[in-house]
Amino acid sequence: MSLFDGICLRHVAVLLGLLQTSTLTRKAIIEKRYQDHALAFEATLNFLVAIGAVRDSDGYLRPSNLTSVDSTNETQVGAHVLDMLMGGNSTYRGEALGYLKSFEMKEGEIQYCPPPEARGKHSAVRNLLMELRVVTYDRARDIYRLAPEYFSLYVANVASKPALSLRFFRQMVRDKEDIGLAAEFAVLAYEKERVGKHYSECVEHTALKNVNAGYDITSVTSDECSLLPRLIEVKAVSAQDFQFFWSANEVTIASMFAPWYYLYLLPVKRHGEFSMDRLRIIPNPCAVVLAPGGEWLTEENAIRCAIKEQGTQSQRGERYDVG
Repeated sequence: MSLFDGICLRHVAVLLGLLQTSTLTRKAIIEKRYQDHALAFEATLNFLVAIGAVRDSDGYLRPSNLTSVDSTNETQVGAHVLDMLMGGNSTYRGEALGYLKSFEMKEGEIQYCPPPEARGKHSAVRNLLMELRVVTYDRARDIYRLAPEYFSLYVANVASKPALSLRFFRQMVRDKEDIGLAAEFAVLAYEKERVGKHYSECVEHTALKNVNAGYDITSVTSDECSLLPRLIEVKAVSAQDFQFFWSANEVTIASMFAPWYYLYLLPVKRHGEFSMDRLRIIPNPCAVVLAPGGEWLTEENAIRCAIKEQGTQSQRGERYDVG
């Protein structure tokens, strides 16, 4: 079953037209008048309420933002419904985007050739998107195409990650920094207890003095014969998969000081508390985490790019002097 079963643009236009022109908007009255012209009243109403195009309050129905829409013009109605559908966060939007995720870029267009077993699965949402002119059908090639004017919709909602506001992103960064700093303090206390009173003064919160050091805490490792440095990079990690991000600078320092460098992975519980009993300490992490075929999955998700140095400064100046 699809949420879009029974929904078509004509039914939507009929209901919105009644709400736009009626003085009596009690649901029972609107439903009776609607049934004289169209089918699937409940499905159509549920759809319009879910996307925010209609308000259902105490048995009365009222349209939203229809002042500039000609309800007799299906093109205008379709544009209005599409804006409401894709601009909200309803389950209908989720199903529509789920269908569009089947499309992919081929031969300069975004297209979809459904396998035989999938043709009926998305028929309801597909048919509405075709009525809204988002999707077209090429009968000769038996493929569905995304209309070019909706490429940006596809990129923003399907091919890219979900939108993230700058305010929310900044709050996420602040929260992450707060958790990261708290994890460093937790490990600092842990290290002072681990080395004991005799060496506690050797434990230092390096990151407070130099954020570019490539590690957060300086400590020591002692044995019967010597006292060796212990450079600790602290990562507050997911309690499920211990995922963390390792900067290029940190990896370089870890490789340079391999036997002295340690990763301390501290799991974060649901309410921001730490699971000290699950603290994972990894000595020489480059040899462990970055080892091919090991237990860790690694992914490079950034590419650094810069123009190569070419010739002398004067030559570069002549190259760009077009005046």
